[in-house]
Amino acid sequence: FPAWVVPNGELADATYTVVARAFDNASQYAAIYSTKVVTVDLTSPTVTVTYPAEGAVYSQVQVATPMAGTTGDAGSFASQISSVTLVIYDDVDDVFFTGSGFGSGSPVWLGTNGGTFASWTYENANLTFTNDHLYRMRVKAVDAAGNTTYSSTRTFQYDADIPTTTVTAPVPGYVTSLNTISGTATDERQGARAYEANAVLAAWREGL
Repeated sequence: FPAWVVPNGELADATYTVVARAFDNASQYAAIYSTKVVTVDLTSPTVTVTYPAEGAVYSQVQVATPMAGTTGDAGSFASQISSVTLVIYDDVDDVFFTGSGFGSGSPVWLGTNGGTFASWTYENANLTFTNDHLYRMRVKAVDAAGNTTYSSTRTFQYDADIPTTTVTAPVPGYVTSLNTISGTATDERQGARAYEANAVLAAWREGL
């Protein structure tokens, strides 16, 4: 006997009891009912990334890990979060992090390994970043019913070049006063970079 399918849009989030009873051509009903209780969950979970910050620049001093975020699965009939995974992409080398290093040409979804699904973190000793590279990450949350939600793409930069400063005034030697102290600062010690933090002060001056 062909299967019967409930058309899309006719079910809402709720608990349903499915009852089946056979009827033959001799007008006889089965004496035993078959029942199943199922809960329909059509509501997608939520997922956010709280760290690293969007557009931020990180280094050995201000590190980009552990990555962190939150998920949720609201509703009276929510099936709850069953997995949270993330993907990390090196935009310069066009490769994805595999768990042991960057090298895959296709996305590798890695399970979060700290906290809870509601407040997750991810850290990996093999996750190292390259100077002057741009990185992207995205998180996926799936609930027990199979509803899937992706976070927005989080972009951040890595800059390992330290800035430099130069004092331009006063000049070396004897002076009778220090009316002005001035200088310059740059984050181009190794030449122009595509993804650098940039010096907080490009030029400074202090009056005394």
